[in-house]
Amino acid sequence: MFNLLLFGPPGSGKGTQAEFIEKELGIKRLVTGDILREEVRKQTELGMQAKSYMDRGVLVPDHLVISMIRERLLQPEYQNGILLDGFPRTVAQAQALDAMLNGLGKRIDLIIVLQVSEDELVRRLSERLTCASCGRTYSANDRINRCPYDGTILEKRSDDQPDVARKRIAVYNEQTRPVLDYYNNRVRIVLIDGQKSIQEVKTEIIGKIKVDYASELEK
Repeated sequence: MFNLLLFGPPGSGKGTQAEFIEKELGIKRLVTGDILREEVRKQTELGMQAKSYMDRGVLVPDHLVISMIRERLLQPEYQNGILLDGFPRTVAQAQALDAMLNGLGKRIDLIIVLQVSEDELVRRLSERLTCASCGRTYSANDRINRCPYDGTILEKRSDDQPDVARKRIAVYNEQTRPVLDYYNNRVRIVLIDGQKSIQEVKTEIIGKIKVDYASELEK
C-alpha cells in the first residue's frame, strides 16, 4: 500500500503527472477538482454550492470537500493505495485527512511538489482548454478542438481566465502552501522542477517513486 500526495499550484501539471503515475504504478487517483466538476455537471446540491466558489477562483469550503473525500476513501478501489491530486488545500483539510487516514489505518507516505513560476502558471492557464466530460486539459497550442479520448468539444473554463488565474495562484500561496509547513517533518517532501518538459517531469517522478518506495508499492 502506498499513499501519495501530488502538490502544486493550479497550472503546475498535477493532473497530467497524476495520470502517468496511475497508469504506470497502479496507484488509484482521487482528484477533487474532477469530482467537484462532475457534481457541477450533474447539478447536484454539492455541485451547485461548489460552482459559486469555483467560478470566482476561490477555494470550495472545507466541509463540502471533506465530506466528499470521506465518501470516496471508503470505496473499494482506494483500499490499496491513494494518489491525492488537489487535496488537501488548507491546513484544516490536511488535519481532517490525517484523522480519516488514521481511522482507516493509513497514512501519507510521500508528498511530491511541482514548482513553477507564477508567470509560467498564468501563461499555461490562459492557454488551457478543458474537456467537460473527462476533465483532461490541453494547450491551445495543440491546435485541437475536441478531446481525443471522448470527442467532447474543448472549452475554456471560467477560472482559467488570466485575472481569475492570478487570483487562484494568490489563494494557493495564502491558503494552500502552508499545508507543506504542516506536513514538514511528518512526511517526506520531494521538490520537482515543474518547468521542465512533461516527459522529464514524468521520468523524475516515476523514477523517484520506483527507486525509493519499491517495497511499499509491492504491499
